[in-house]
Amino acid sequence: MTDPITLLSRYVYTPLVAIRRKRVPTAWLKFLNSLAHKTPEEVRDIQLFRLGEHLRYFHAKNPFYRTVMEKAGIDVTAPIGWEEFRRLPVLTKTALQADKDAMKTQDPNLQVVAENMTGGSTGRPLAFWQDSEYWAAAVAADSFVRSWWGVPPVCRTHGLWGSDRDLGERNWKERITASLCRIRTVDSFRMSNERIEAFIAEVAAWRPEYIMGYASSLHLVAKYLLERGRSVEGPIAIRSTAETLFPEQRADIEKAFSSKVYNFYGSRECNNIAAECTMQNGLHVLAGTRIVEIVNERNEAVENGTVGKIVVTDLVNRAFPFIRYEIGDLGAMTSEPCSCGLPFDRLSQVTGRVSDVLVSARGDLVHGEYVTHLFYGMKGVKSFQVVQENYNELTLYVEKDESCPDELNLTHAVESIQKAMGGVAVHVEFTRGAERGSSGKHRFIISKVSPFTSGSNN
Repeated sequence: MTDPITLLSRYVYTPLVAIRRKRVPTAWLKFLNSLAHKTPEEVRDIQLFRLGEHLRYFHAKNPFYRTVMEKAGIDVTAPIGWEEFRRLPVLTKTALQADKDAMKTQDPNLQVVAENMTGGSTGRPLAFWQDSEYWAAAVAADSFVRSWWGVPPVCRTHGLWGSDRDLGERNWKERITASLCRIRTVDSFRMSNERIEAFIAEVAAWRPEYIMGYASSLHLVAKYLLERGRSVEGPIAIRSTAETLFPEQRADIEKAFSSKVYNFYGSRECNNIAAECTMQNGLHVLAGTRIVEIVNERNEAVENGTVGKIVVTDLVNRAFPFIRYEIGDLGAMTSEPCSCGLPFDRLSQVTGRVSDVLVSARGDLVHGEYVTHLFYGMKGVKSFQVVQENYNELTLYVEKDESCPDELNLTHAVESIQKAMGGVAVHVEFTRGAERGSSGKHRFIISKVSPFTSGSNN
């Protein structure tokens, strides 16, 4: 049964706040819902139409991107097709960092342009800007995806989150706002047995209808419960985001919470990119507001099923042109239709960051899931992390748990990694915990070499 405060928030407080902040999502939600009943061809035509409007705007209002389009030979007075679109250069994080001030749109008519930043987990944080329409569309996209899972747009929500910027000390106004928004959050950056117990107790007492968090944090709680033969009454749905969700993690989380876990893909720069439906068989691109491409190291389109770099175009934000943006992740698309009937392009997999893949001297790519399989269910191991400094050696950091024997046998894991990597040297170090970035995310794999340049070519 929905409590009175949630009803007040859903029908009074949240709509009023949206109006005050100029982030009214109503029109966007109607638009997204209408797309669900189109054919795939109609959806792609709508994407091209919106892309043309977007490019014409930047040509008129953004001198930096006008120059980019002119150099690419783009005539914005003519219809924009996919061929013209792919002539535009891919925007890298390096280029964004160098030109971010020049890339910002100087349009006094844009409403509520606010600065945002990446978490900095891949290096130096990147600053950029987003307008009020971006956030209105984001709220709508979130509600759109929740509707697939049967989750109301405003409900009791509990998060396992870890960004220092999002979870700093809150004043009394911020605490009241969070309460009215029906959101409670636990800092996943500082998880301990005591904090896990507190989270479990709060879930049991408050009974959130929706839980969202990092895959590793959700899995940490699930393992804690399962190892003690316990479970909790779960929410309507659990959203795993910001990290790669491995099959073993999904199985454990669903068992511990008796709820379905859905993979959700987005970033600070472009949120709400793609999400799983109830079929849990790939992530549907939110095509009304995003275009997703998969390209190789030469930024050429690859065939469906081939893993490559994920390139995203934001069709909403006009404060900053995220057009053909190389987001830093690897993934693959599928041409197979989903049995749910949604007409959107579908990512068959998002394998994580470019730096979440180990690279052998031969140029073979070894995905992090291979390594997680080696440690899944291994007694005595609380967490692990593999760091690759170069093509010839890597370091395996292992944190023991309370049940760990004095001698932890890692021979099979080390030999398996060496075999997959072609004889690479593996150094083992025992630690009190893998280092996390400022976002609080746990990274199983950190590779400091390029997945597109083998050691033999250096």
